[in-house]
Amino acid sequence: MRLSIQASLLNVSDLERSVEFYRDVFELRPVGRSDRVAALMIDETNRRQVLVLREVGGPHLRAGRGSIGPRLLALEAGSPDELDVIEQKLAQRRAFSGRRRTGTWQAVVGTDPDRIQVSVSSGLTGSPIALQDWANLDQMVYEVGE
Repeated sequence: MRLSIQASLLNVSDLERSVEFYRDVFELRPVGRSDRVAALMIDETNRRQVLVLREVGGPHLRAGRGSIGPRLLALEAGSPDELDVIEQKLAQRRAFSGRRRTGTWQAVVGTDPDRIQVSVSSGLTGSPIALQDWANLDQMVYEVGE
């Protein structure tokens, strides 16, 4: 069976602000829009992968880490150079949290406007992160999203 993640849905407090953030920092292209929902293309080279942002509100909703739902949106970049560009854009927004590096990959971690953590990783050589890297889960899994 060949599966891929088709879409991730994030609840956001301000749709315009979130669309602008993901478009500017990660260069995601808006592909669909309705009253309180927007779809942004992550990748369409093989199968389409889309980030769906849904604006929600009300006094009962708590943003980011305080609610049940995603603790992290993780993306993989095509090269380490792309991580440098993303880090600069996050830093300009005061949304950069830090970097993580292992012997084979590195990641840039930041937060979106609703304090949802976003991580972008790349293999050190620009090759996709290897399967064996997933076999050795490290401390980052416990640190991110807490």
